[in-house]
Parts: sequence; C-alpha cells; structure tokens
Amino acid sequence: MTGAQHERTDGPARDGFTIIEVIIALVIMGVMAVVAFPSLGDAVTNRRAQNARNDLVYVASRAQMAAVERGEMVRLSMDPSTDVLTILAASGDTVEVFDMRDQDDADLLIEGGTLHVCYSPMGFAHPSCSDTSDSIGVAVGGHTLWSSLSATGAVRPK
Repeated sequence: MTGAQHERTDGPARDGFTIIEVIIALVIMGVMAVVAFPSLGDAVTNRRAQNARNDLVYVASRAQMAAVERGEMVRLSMDPSTDVLTILAASGDTVEVFDMRDQDDADLLIEGGTLHVCYSPMGFAHPSCSDTSDSIGVAVGGHTLWSSLSATGAVRPK
C-alpha cells in the first residue's frame, strides 16, 4: 500500500448523525429555550415600555417645535383616562393627536388627571396654562417608566 492509499480499518464510514445524537441535541436546545423564553418576553415588554416613554418625550418635543414653527402658543394636553396626547395651536388647529394605546399599547400615568403644558412661540413652557407635575409615567405589561417635566416644558426620561 502506498502513502496515497490509506484504508480505514476502524469500521464502516459514517455519514451524518445517529438518532441518539439528534435527540440529545434537541433536548439540550429545548431546555435552553425553556430557560431563555421568559427572560426574552420580559425584555421585549421592557423595550416596549421604553419605546412608549420615548414617544412621550417625542410628542413634548414636537409640541415645542410646533410653537416655534407657527410663532404662536401651542398647548400639549395629556389625558391619562384616554391615553391620548393632543397638540393644539392657539388658532384652534389640531396639530397632532397621539394615542399611546395605538402606538405602544401603553397606559399614561399622571397624578391629578389631565396635564396641560403650553409652549410660547419661543418654545418654553408658559405658566398661563401649564400644570405642575414633575412625573409622567407610561405602563406597558407591568413595566412602568417615568419621565420628568422640567420648568421649561421639556419631558426627559428619569
């Protein structure tokens, strides 16, 4: 026999895996999935709550921008009973309506009911119709995240 020719002497050649090897691999993957799935669901729900809080920050920023763009007073109304955020211009136009339930299936949390923030044409909160509430929350699937309302009218994640 030459060096280029080598015969196997350890039995017949195998192609693929045995059924036992496949079953063991499936059992291991199943155990890993059972352990990982609850934490994955929790992470998804937490991410949805973060998205809802980011949407809240966006709508407040959008109200500030609308006041500056229009050169008139703009009011942001946040109603936790309907989970709707509404941006209204002083001229009576509805600039934007944002339903937290449609976007993120989120509940809006504000102590004391509806919150109004008026933005001057300079983009700052105007005390004439602004309520004072330092915490605005969103709840999604048991996860609650809070934001703060600054004196200038900016909404920022806590």
